[in-house]
Amino acid sequence: MSVRVLLVSLVAAIALPSAIGWHRHSTFDSTPYLADLRALEDSLAVGYANLAWQLSAGVVDPVALHRRTDSLIKSARSDGDARSALTAFAAAFRDGHLRVVAPPSTFGRLVRAVSGGEGESPPLLTVSPASGCRALGYSTERSRSPLARHSDYRALGRGDASFRSGVVTTNGITVGVIRIGSFGVDRFASLCEALWPSAAAHDSVGYCASACDTRLGRLVSDSLLAELRAAIAITTSAGATRLIVDLTGNGGGTNWTAAAARQFTATPLHGHPVAMIRHPHHQRQFESERAALERVRDERTGTDARWRAAIDSSIARAAELIQQTRTPCDRRAVWTRGAAAITCSQTTTGSFTSGLLEYLPPTEHDRPGAAQLFGPAAFRYVEGVWRGPLFVLVDRNTASASEEFVVLLKDHGAATVIGQRTYGAGCGYTNGGIGFVLPHSAMRVRMPDCARIRRTGQNEVAGVEVDIELPIDASAVLSAVVRR
Repeated sequence: MSVRVLLVSLVAAIALPSAIGWHRHSTFDSTPYLADLRALEDSLAVGYANLAWQLSAGVVDPVALHRRTDSLIKSARSDGDARSALTAFAAAFRDGHLRVVAPPSTFGRLVRAVSGGEGESPPLLTVSPASGCRALGYSTERSRSPLARHSDYRALGRGDASFRSGVVTTNGITVGVIRIGSFGVDRFASLCEALWPSAAAHDSVGYCASACDTRLGRLVSDSLLAELRAAIAITTSAGATRLIVDLTGNGGGTNWTAAAARQFTATPLHGHPVAMIRHPHHQRQFESERAALERVRDERTGTDARWRAAIDSSIARAAELIQQTRTPCDRRAVWTRGAAAITCSQTTTGSFTSGLLEYLPPTEHDRPGAAQLFGPAAFRYVEGVWRGPLFVLVDRNTASASEEFVVLLKDHGAATVIGQRTYGAGCGYTNGGIGFVLPHSAMRVRMPDCARIRRTGQNEVAGVEVDIELPIDASAVLSAVVRR
């Protein structure tokens, strides 16, 4: 018997009685979990970007939620009961980015430690692309559009393309369909494998560490944008005069989403306000942005007075945002006094989903510092590849970054949204987000540190309403598009 097998057997022998309930205490002390509840409430009061919105929308009554959870913990008869109460506390907000997750069991942690599953190094650059991408968490997105069930649907392009596309001709009108099942770059393993050598060439430590991983994500993003352009081209060549972008079940992804939306319209899409938690996490982000812009101003802007003025204005904006992050708002009384206890804002104002600038024309994207001013400029995209009538199909599982794609197009009048109201996850985590671990139970708290606010004043966490509500049925959707 190997040492590893022997250790795992020993761990199992120690942990099994407790795991199956043989070891019981005669009484359960809920006091530490009540302390965890206070810590959870404090963390949300400081770091939950959607708190004020959810209270104003009546999603939760904070006082009633506190009392109910307090009562559940006091009447708990086991660790499981108390943890369930804390999990239910977070679930009451109906926010897909707010979670309280139980830590791995002692048994699970020991087994992973013994088997080498924790603390692994990034993949070696000498491994195969498939192994390297798998180690970084890349998988394959191959979902099929529900519109492909239509009897007149005709698939176009390669079957293994990142975005499946096709056309349906009905009543003399040809409608194109492009399926985007995910905006997560890590759902496109084949692209990761193809681009692995290019990313590896920019890492000097022998592993695909942070710089390599970041470059790989950027290369995959730009390749996905190119594939979207190709999908638009083949549907256009097939005679499509109207286009449906299918986002049903798309749970979101990363920042290339905003660049993708801009390829589906010639209308300039301006970023809308984004609110960041007043926290050192964002203070560091804004300080980094300011420092990068100051280097651009001092080293690279040359004699172009207009661009230098844009840089100076953005530096001043970053400085204002830094100052805001240094003046937090204490909202902890909300759990005992209700929404009336919120007399200040815990989020910043003055930045946009696109960065420090609402919009930057593509002709300016090659200027020094453009990506620091306008985030989409970091990606290689082409505005207005599609210029015809556009429809975006969504359902109750369209969430997060997908909602940003929808809002950008809908709020600029660039698309008709059809299907069902979206999930309502909104903005999630920036640069990894703000993590928190409850002191007694070690349960992990994840909460959104940003909120995207539409030009209507709505928070995306409320979900995005549709222009035409209908079931996700191929015939119903295509009939509605043709009639429109």
